[in-house]
Amino acid sequence: MARFQLFSLIFFLVGLCSSTPTPRRVARQVASETTDNPTICGDIIDLVNEGNLFFYASDAFACLTSVPFNQAVAVRFIDYYNTTIQFQSTLSYLKNPPVGYQQPAVDFEGELQKIKANATAGVYKNQYAFEADLLKLVYSTHDAHVSLSAGIMSSFSFASIYDLVTASKDGSSTPEIYIFDDVYERQQTGIEISPVTQLNGVDVVEFLTRFGALNSVGLLEPHADWNQLMYNPVQTVLNQYTSFSGGATFYEGPLLNFTFANGSTLSTPWVAIYTNTDFTGPLTTGGDYFNYFVLGLVPPSIDEVPLPPMWNSTGDSDDTSIVATRSFEHGWDNITGGEYPAADVIQDDLEGSGWFTAYFLDDISTAVLSIPSFDEAGFAVTNFSAAVEKALQQAQEQNLTRLVIDLQGNQGGTPLLAFSTFRTIFPGIEPFAGSRRRSHELADALGQVKTSYWADILAGADDPDDMLEYMAADEWVVIDRLNAATGKNFSSWAEYYGPLSENGDLFSLVEQYDLANMNFDNAAFDGFYSPLYIPGGEPDGPGYWKAEDVVILTDGLCSSTCSLFVEMMTHQAKARTIVVGGRPQTGPMQSVGGSRGARAYDTFLLDEDFTDAITFDDAAATSLPNRTDTGMYITEAGFNLRDQVRSATDPIGPPLQFDYLAADCRLYFTLDNVLNMTALWRDVATAAWQDTSRCVKDSTGYTTTSADGSAMIPKPPPQTTAVTADIPAIGYLFDADPTPDDSSDDAIPMVDGQVRAKRSAPVVPCDPEDPKECVTGVSTCQPIQVSCANGKTSATTHACVKVCNVGQSNCGSDAPVCNQKIFHESKETKSLLSPKKDGITGKQVARGFCVPRQGNTKLGCSAK
Repeated sequence: MARFQLFSLIFFLVGLCSSTPTPRRVARQVASETTDNPTICGDIIDLVNEGNLFFYASDAFACLTSVPFNQAVAVRFIDYYNTTIQFQSTLSYLKNPPVGYQQPAVDFEGELQKIKANATAGVYKNQYAFEADLLKLVYSTHDAHVSLSAGIMSSFSFASIYDLVTASKDGSSTPEIYIFDDVYERQQTGIEISPVTQLNGVDVVEFLTRFGALNSVGLLEPHADWNQLMYNPVQTVLNQYTSFSGGATFYEGPLLNFTFANGSTLSTPWVAIYTNTDFTGPLTTGGDYFNYFVLGLVPPSIDEVPLPPMWNSTGDSDDTSIVATRSFEHGWDNITGGEYPAADVIQDDLEGSGWFTAYFLDDISTAVLSIPSFDEAGFAVTNFSAAVEKALQQAQEQNLTRLVIDLQGNQGGTPLLAFSTFRTIFPGIEPFAGSRRRSHELADALGQVKTSYWADILAGADDPDDMLEYMAADEWVVIDRLNAATGKNFSSWAEYYGPLSENGDLFSLVEQYDLANMNFDNAAFDGFYSPLYIPGGEPDGPGYWKAEDVVILTDGLCSSTCSLFVEMMTHQAKARTIVVGGRPQTGPMQSVGGSRGARAYDTFLLDEDFTDAITFDDAAATSLPNRTDTGMYITEAGFNLRDQVRSATDPIGPPLQFDYLAADCRLYFTLDNVLNMTALWRDVATAAWQDTSRCVKDSTGYTTTSADGSAMIPKPPPQTTAVTADIPAIGYLFDADPTPDDSSDDAIPMVDGQVRAKRSAPVVPCDPEDPKECVTGVSTCQPIQVSCANGKTSATTHACVKVCNVGQSNCGSDAPVCNQKIFHESKETKSLLSPKKDGITGKQVARGFCVPRQGNTKLGCSAK
């Protein structure tokens, strides 16, 4: 196989000159002697195994488009996925959305069948073309709970070398787009900088609007799409890329050309980031790539190849390119280069798994709670709640009278933290979190079987596997949940199921969690509960904070559990919201632009439900589908199981996902605050309590609550500015050869003619001295700490866990926490857990381990 060349380029930034190392260029190869597919995929994998993760986008695209398409595999996947998507709660509203919905309508089921028809009609000439259409459809739901990571497109994301920011010069003038490096240099030296006016010869706003519509994921309006493109200091905290600088799905071409207002230009390559965290073994052709990424089959010679340091099963590594872990002594100030100030209150073990910090602006009598995520597990849940209580107590002791809750970047997490944080701030208010699900035949079958099974255990039937405790919060057990209309537990699945007809579809009754039931809480929240909701533990009195003195700050990316928290804080407690950023135009913006769904679910959980139902009731096998054949290998396929709705005493109407819920005020980022959180918080406080004229023109008056807390009639929602973006029509570099006719098992013959077991890595105990239980190249033996569903036991043990990309978790439903910083017993473990810095672009890929949220008896949890 030919070797590779490195090219060194000098990139000129506006106002300064800096040298940036460039991606590895994979030399064009002649066709393999054993197949017509080129070898560029294998060339890339060879470099990955040497520790390289960044490549020219054109080379990654050449690899992706060299992968053949198999019609039979695609059709089986679509059939499997179509069954799955019947559980998506919003299908009818996506097809027929109400007035005020800011994204285009989509007939998801109809479009999925069109893709199936194209697959059978020979439209797709390679696997990339098929998967691109599929992902474009998934993104059209604009629901962060709807996700798909499967096939070859799960192996790369695309990126600009340079981050962008959007900022106004003075807070009132129309914002302009700048390269991050220029804004940073201005902040350090005060130099004059020039905004970007064009990208690839297209007006910059037009280009980014289209790019965001195509590549931004899970957001309810173009303003939020826009913010997902732009750098924000919170992304450094979260270890996340923007969709422009690392998270793009679709190939845009080889080059990205910047034109600036001062007439200067800058030409850079688009970059591809290799995102697969498993060791593939030796791959050579597009056919090999298909076997591994589409079918989940690893090459038979994987055990004969030395395991690269990145996948060493004991964490040992000699890779000197791995940098040291980061310092969190004062919060986020060190890792963000001062974009965050030093914190006054820091959650315990912030460097391990924490998110919460607090800041006291004494001169303006304002406390700031920074909550970039609710995603905690294990004892971090307790640490988070304790830090919130400590911060609020210290704020009161310092006689601070105003509270800003900064939720920028918050994409959700454990709902328990939303409930406990709300109750800590407003102890006198009983929160409501109503939800419902789509009623259909398969849901009815699951609910009948699993609710009946659990009811039998309650009635005294044998419980050999402690299912009474472990199933107490099962999604298909409803008799321990509350009927929102009565406040009492549902008596049966039939009572809950309905169905109720609305918007051309059928739905269940509205449910609520029974937070006073510790058995339910322990099962629902991974062994934890909030004493504030348990009888006898309820707080007394209305609390210290008045609603008019509390403001929630978001960037429109608030999603899932974050949306639940904002709903309780605003709709029930009447706190106000301020949103920052958005497209460079006047008008309102929604504070919660991510998913407002009540329950993220996925195919792994659903398939377990089907298996359980058949185990519990043999007769269920006749009404439930066979879910063993997924067609394609799936890393993640998520959907929204339950809609979030308002209380049964309000008109239910559409789910909150489709309501237009504007912030009370919108601010532009400015050149002075876009990289300075302290300045931003002060601007928020000024707009909230001193000078509402700071709000963007025509961004106020769209809510039902005024600044003094009185009710008002809101303005009607604005017309949508959403655009429908097509996948760039870029000629494929290769027409991949079709799958050989004789490959009845779907696998394309490899060089040595065979394939072996599928990629799978169960979380099981292991011996760190001899980790034979772990799957080579997929899982590694590491110390983990788990919480137990019965709430009685926590344990620390060694287990086989997958490596994951922090901020782009590939962990699946059973181990959804990709924790970068948990354990530091050895230098080697630190190395593996630290950000992997490649010398190509200056970007970092932070890697960690998939840590289970909830343990089992094998992982040290007691049965009783």
